[in-house]
Amino acid sequence: MEVEIPYCLSILLGGRPALNLLKRIKNSLRVKLVGRSFLKSVLIIAGGTALSQVIMAASSPIVSRLYSPEEIGLWSVYSSVLGMISVLATMKLELAIPIADKDETALNVVFLSSLTALGASVLVLVLSLALASPIASMLNAEPLIPYMWLLCIGTLGIGLYNTFVHWAIRKKLYADITRTKISQGVTKVLVQVASGFLKFGPLGLILGEIAGQASGIKLLAKPILKSQTFKVISPTAIKLVALRYWKFPLISSWSALLNAVSYHIPVLLLSAGYGSGVAGAFGFSHRIISIPVSLIGVSIAQVFYSEGASLSKEEPEELLILTKRTVIRLFAFSLPFAVLLILFAPSAFELIFGEAWREAGVYARILAAMLTIRLAVSPISQTLSIIESQGTQLLLDLLRLCIVVAAIAIPTLLEMSALQ
Repeated sequence: MEVEIPYCLSILLGGRPALNLLKRIKNSLRVKLVGRSFLKSVLIIAGGTALSQVIMAASSPIVSRLYSPEEIGLWSVYSSVLGMISVLATMKLELAIPIADKDETALNVVFLSSLTALGASVLVLVLSLALASPIASMLNAEPLIPYMWLLCIGTLGIGLYNTFVHWAIRKKLYADITRTKISQGVTKVLVQVASGFLKFGPLGLILGEIAGQASGIKLLAKPILKSQTFKVISPTAIKLVALRYWKFPLISSWSALLNAVSYHIPVLLLSAGYGSGVAGAFGFSHRIISIPVSLIGVSIAQVFYSEGASLSKEEPEELLILTKRTVIRLFAFSLPFAVLLILFAPSAFELIFGEAWREAGVYARILAAMLTIRLAVSPISQTLSIIESQGTQLLLDLLRLCIVVAAIAIPTLLEMSALQ
């Protein structure tokens, strides 16, 4: 993807000498990346993800001053609930799109996955209207009751985006994925900041979350809608792909749910046990330190899944080599971030985000070890899906959930502090 540097930006970066330096770096990278498709693809997606994360990180000092820790805590609770529900939006059928043997088969999976997301959103709407009050009360987040129905929109948006992004991964349309990453970051920030100035409270944060997640669906869907591919979609073909890839909805989806619950349940447990203020401090720190994971890990994971799917068919022994190499390099890359968090997180959070967020920096210091491991492991976590060993993945995710719940629930029951 060709990127032109605007003249005005070159002035900000130091004028003509800086512009020439950037061009030399770009040309050097182009030469070094010839024949290295994996790294090239990672950099293409990482470029968009990086810009998206920079936009959201740059807006964090504004957001932290427009919203209170309690409001951000309510947003964190909503996002955690949505994060767990949305995992089942497509029943993980989208994972079959890159590994399908033919485009015709993959297109029928796309249709089935989209239909599943629509059905899931309707179910979420019914359940959220019926159970909004008891769920919010259980999570100590009663102000969320009027907004729980919005979970259905978020579920549909995430389901459709994940479906179409996996088609883009299959077709190696990495530039399109990059554009959607940028669009998601910009949309989310604009809605949340504007809503903050308008005093929308937690609703503004929720609307920004939904708008950002859904942004990019149209761009990714356009190649399918334009190509007259609906001719290959039929009830018979859909039934065949449902039977062929039954492991994804019946095993992978529940494995992914366990994984998502493990990831999101700390916020819910902390909110239920200590209130939305503590959940806000923890949730905010978790978002900030997860930026490197989103920046590097997600980009590598998407390309890894595409390349791994190809290797599993053509050169399966190379998949193991790629997996080991990826983990080792990412672990080494993550260590400096962890050290910086341990040394400076509380002071840095107070300086950048305001005095009210120093406690969030303390949480960030504690979570530094988690950052190191997650950044190294998360990009290759789909390896078992690639080789269709979903049963093993399910057992691992169940074990992880038990450990995470015990680590927070037991100290809560013993009336220990939130930091403990």
